[in-house]
Amino acid sequence: MKKTENSRPVDAQSYYESVKPSEAVKAFLDWLSEKEEEQKEAQKSYDKEDARVTDFLHEMEFEGNSKARAKIATRLHNSRVERRKAKDVADTLKPIKDFMYSMEAKTLNKKLRKLAADLQIQEDYVASAREYRPRVKDETL
Repeated sequence: MKKTENSRPVDAQSYYESVKPSEAVKAFLDWLSEKEEEQKEAQKSYDKEDARVTDFLHEMEFEGNSKARAKIATRLHNSRVERRKAKDVADTLKPIKDFMYSMEAKTLNKKLRKLAADLQIQEDYVASAREYRPRVKDETL
């Protein structure tokens, strides 16, 4: 029997029904992949808004009407706000993306996936109905 933090004995069956180590490993790997994709999308959004800012600046440069320039300036402001949000997300998640592209991460990813598979096999075994078969039959009993 395994003991919990409170030092109460817990059988393996009920422990793994609530915690599932294989699912925790898989969830971590999924989270890393999700954050990597989020970073890519934020970077695309940042690049798009950055190009849009240039377009607005050129529009303002060639616009003769001051009221029209004011409207363009408002659109420029809104674009800069969106650009900043996207850049913040992209910069925050960049270390995850850089890590995921490293050779160490690729090796670690493979090992964690194997670990999750091995854990799943063990969890399935623990959850299965098991019975003991004697190895030596004692015929004197």
